[in-house]
Amino acid sequence: MYKRFDGDYLCEEFVEKVDEFIKFASEEEHFKKYAKLKCPCNKCWNVPYLDEDTVKLHLYKNGFRPNYYQWSYHGEVHGVLRDESAIPTSNRSDSNQMRDMVIDALGPITCNWGAEGSSNAEEDPNPHVKDFFDMIEAAEKPLYDGCQSSLLSVAARITNLKCEYNIPNRAIDGFASLIKDICPDDNKLADTFYGTKKLLAGLEMPHERIDGYGECENYTPPPGP
Repeated sequence: MYKRFDGDYLCEEFVEKVDEFIKFASEEEHFKKYAKLKCPCNKCWNVPYLDEDTVKLHLYKNGFRPNYYQWSYHGEVHGVLRDESAIPTSNRSDSNQMRDMVIDALGPITCNWGAEGSSNAEEDPNPHVKDFFDMIEAAEKPLYDGCQSSLLSVAARITNLKCEYNIPNRAIDGFASLIKDICPDDNKLADTFYGTKKLLAGLEMPHERIDGYGECENYTPPPGP
């Protein structure tokens, strides 16, 4: 349950256990009333009440507090879980897919930070690790309260449309601004293509621009007009 890393990646079983915990804890009466739950991460120790997305992020970064096998602060009694069939499943399946994509792409950068027993567990992550957790957070949080799409999934779809149809940046600015204006005021979408692309910057692969003309030994530039 507490093993967070499998080699260089976040352990799939740990991610599933975090989902199971959130699903279980969201049925607690306090969460139903206030949409907050005690955070059982290794830093919070079930003291502060936080929203579910922040709790998930804390658990990815810090792991569960030691020996918290029985979720007594979240409604579990004598090791007996509630009936799973009575617990509604999340309607944000797209956010889970985006989260899994981020973990697959960037998971290795977390392997030397925050691992159990690491002396760096109390330190702030390096910039690359911070990008990883920022993207995990964007993949978990809905575009606005009640939305089935996550902030990261919407940003990815906008960027994909630009690439697929070769849409100019200014057109995407207008498109993003329109979506932001017609969504509820609490939406977190950037209103420019720059802001949208910046959210996805952590997923970009290293690349090197190659001058094809310069690489051709016998290439002769075409005559000018």
